Parts: sequence; structure tokens; C-alpha cells
Amino acid sequence: MRKFCYPLLLFLVLLISCENNQEDFIIEQSQNEKKEKVILFTTKAERFGVVENPEGAYNYDGLDFTGWDVVVGDANYVMNNEAPITINDIETEHQDSLSVLSANVSNRYIMTHNITYKKIVSDSLVLMKHKASYKFKIPYTVSTQNTTNNGQTVEGGLFVWDGSDTQLDYGLAFQWIVNPWVPEFGEVHYWDGAYWQYLTTLPVDTLYHSIVFELNFRSYQAFITIDGVLYTQNVISTTPKQGWGNTVDGRLQAEVISIYPSEYAESIPVQEVYFKDWEWEGEYN
Repeated sequence: MRKFCYPLLLFLVLLISCENNQEDFIIEQSQNEKKEKVILFTTKAERFGVVENPEGAYNYDGLDFTGWDVVVGDANYVMNNEAPITINDIETEHQDSLSVLSANVSNRYIMTHNITYKKIVSDSLVLMKHKASYKFKIPYTVSTQNTTNNGQTVEGGLFVWDGSDTQLDYGLAFQWIVNPWVPEFGEVHYWDGAYWQYLTTLPVDTLYHSIVFELNFRSYQAFITIDGVLYTQNVISTTPKQGWGNTVDGRLQAEVISIYPSEYAESIPVQEVYFKDWEWEGEYN
């Protein structure tokens, strides 16, 4: 998994490496069958687990993220003698044709990271160009006065792990800073492989926003489109990984990070973001 770095934010992020060999899978479904909660946690590097194996060009889509996997990401912080972060601190819930990604669901004095993703495996991915998209929105008014819901960031990306040759993770990612207490509030950054870099500014409102990821593996190019605006800067990144195996894997990811905790707060808000209407396709150049 890629590392997360916040050089502009005034807080400490603990980077937790996932190296263990056990996997835990919990699936809960409500009795009325209108709502399904899917939680997956694994600490193994080869954790991207629900796999599709297209033989060539592919096309997937859905209204929500049903069937996707969920892991605790690496942007985590624990304070005030809190217990370590576990899968119980995040949730991904599918309801009414959308998915709700939440982090720090128990209002603990922590910052934690929900990564919800779909994975495909095929050697042909390194010969193709890939395009993916989804819509997302914050369902509450972000404010320094809101003690119930606030978050640190909304993030996501599209990646291809080339385990058969270069042992590099190729892709692109965005980070929308939604913590109302920091000066970077509303900024959208892209990941350059080592740091987050400024791309644009997006109003932190309660409207749906759209994002499109385009990754051309063979031409070494990647571009982001937000709300119909194509940013022409090449935002591709490459990151070496240890222990990720020798397969070629594609991952479409949606992510939320809960707000950095304050020792002076009576309780820490929950981060909650809606996602819907995703598409992911690939074709040969």
C-alpha cells in the first residue's frame, strides 16, 4: 500500500506496515436486506483479495461498492492512551444505491483511514490504458462548529502493481483536505510517489462531485478530471513495494481519513462520505 504524507498539515501521522499473515473477514447483513455492511481487514501485503481475472479488455460498473474490500489504511494516529486502531474503527456500508465510507465510528481519540477498493488481476494490464470514475459527496455541513461529523481528507486513486517485471506500483491519486481547522482547507492534492502536491481547490460543500482517473501504462501518463475539468498535468506516480508478490494487479480505491484528534475536544467527530456510480474500464493501446 502506498504511503501517505501530509507535509502541509500540522499533525503526526503514524505509518503502520502491514506484514502479518492472517486475514479476518466479517460480513453483516441487516434483516430487512435493504442494507449490507461489509467489513474486511487483513494485514497481509497481498491483501487485495476479492479478485476478478479479465483475459483482455474489461469493463466494470456499479451503483455502489458492493463486493469491494475494505482495509485499515496507513494514515493513523492514536492519542490519550487509546487502544490500537482495528477494523472496528472503520465501516463501509451499502445502502440505497450508494456506499457510505466512515472512519473513527466510535468517536475515539484517534485518526484512522478507511480504504475501500476493487481489485482485478491480469498480466495484460501493463499493455493497456485504464479509465475509472465515481461520484462522492460529504453529507453534512463541514464547520468548526460541527462536533458530530468532520474529517481530515477524502482520497482515492487507480493503480497497477507490476509484480511480474518492475516490482513498482504505478498509478494516480487525489487528496481533498476537508479539515476546517487547517489552512489547506479545500485544497486538492495529487500523489507524486513521495509527497502530496497541490493541484486545485474544490469547494467543501454538500454537493456530489465527480472524479475521473486515466492511467496509460505504456505511455507513462496519468490525468485527473474533477467535475468535468481535465487537469493537463501528468500526475503518474511509481512506488516500490516489498512483499507484494509477482502478479499484475489493478486497484480502484476510494478512501476517507478521520479528523486529527484534539486533546481539548469532548469527543472526536466521525468522518462520513457518500460514494456512488462507479465505472472502470481498460483497453489495449
